Amino acid sequence: MLTRSKIATIGVVAVLIVIGLAGGVLDTSDSGPHESDGSTIRWLSLDEGIALAKQANKQILVDVYTDWCSWCKKMDKEVYTDRDVQEVLQAHFVPVKLDAESARQLTLSNRTISESRLAQEMGVTGYPTTVFFDADFQPITKVAGYIESRQFARILRFIGEDHYKTKTYEEFLSTDGSPK
Repeated sequence: MLTRSKIATIGVVAVLIVIGLAGGVLDTSDSGPHESDGSTIRWLSLDEGIALAKQANKQILVDVYTDWCSWCKKMDKEVYTDRDVQEVLQAHFVPVKLDAESARQLTLSNRTISESRLAQEMGVTGYPTTVFFDADFQPITKVAGYIESRQFARILRFIGEDHYKTKTYEEFLSTDGSPK
């Protein structure tokens, strides 16, 4: 049976996916190498991130990318360098990078899995995709595509401050005091 909470979560996921997809049609320019994104975010591997999230009781943000993805590079250069985005990330999340084409092996829940296989299991089909987990590595939602920094900061607050547990994203936006 679908509870109000489950219906709200499904609605949030749908809205966030639409927002992410809409952001993906803005620009196709390449923003440079992935490694030199200019952000001050300390990105972790997933296994490091899970351990730190439990310890710090923070949610996990997984940026699923590929090296050839121009939208991923644009997200690194324009969104993750934004001061507001960085502040919300630091306050509520453990940031993780996951290369969707990497054979690097991770150990999760006593099993070994490659980064690429894990991205498939997360249901990632396009890049970038941002996947959110709670501190116990239970999935919250995922957002596909490039999202401009102001909108992304709102999504981070919605999830990071646990608003998703009590209201829809639309309800959050109507009460959120940040600029549209």
